[in-house]
Amino acid sequence: MKSLRYLAVLPLMAAASQALTIDVQLGAASPSGYSSNSFVGLGIGSQLSDNFHLGLNLTSKKLEDSFTAVNIKAYSAMIDLTYELNGAGGIHPFIGAGLGNTWLSGGDPGTDKNALTMNAFAGMRFTLSEISDVLLMVRSTSMTNVTIVDLSGTHKDSISSWEYVAGLRFKF
Repeated sequence: MKSLRYLAVLPLMAAASQALTIDVQLGAASPSGYSSNSFVGLGIGSQLSDNFHLGLNLTSKKLEDSFTAVNIKAYSAMIDLTYELNGAGGIHPFIGAGLGNTWLSGGDPGTDKNALTMNAFAGMRFTLSEISDVLLMVRSTSMTNVTIVDLSGTHKDSISSWEYVAGLRFKF
């Protein structure tokens, strides 16, 4: 029975030995129906294998529209799975998808406070050194199950946006 206890601990030890990553992200978004805006993000992840990376991404952005006087802050938490394609040298192309939740604050009292959020992305990772990389990506994000009411009484059930991201990844 003692050997079974050690077998149960092996997956935990293997996960702990994987490379931990921290990403700092800056970007611009163009949400449909809103002014373009900038956002900041922080990602914490683990390199599961040579080709797969699993991460938790936290993002903060504003949804503004001066015409309808909508001013909403959106805070997202996403679980992303990234697959790195065959790279050459220090250039690593990747694709991925994520699922999470967005909390909305501000706006009309008719604004729902939570939204299911999904994204799909593609980009390149460039190796700077053994412990740091630069990330460039394009991401399509969609928030669903949200109701936003503007001053004209218009209801929106979803928000989609294209996001352009630059980031710096640190590997430990």
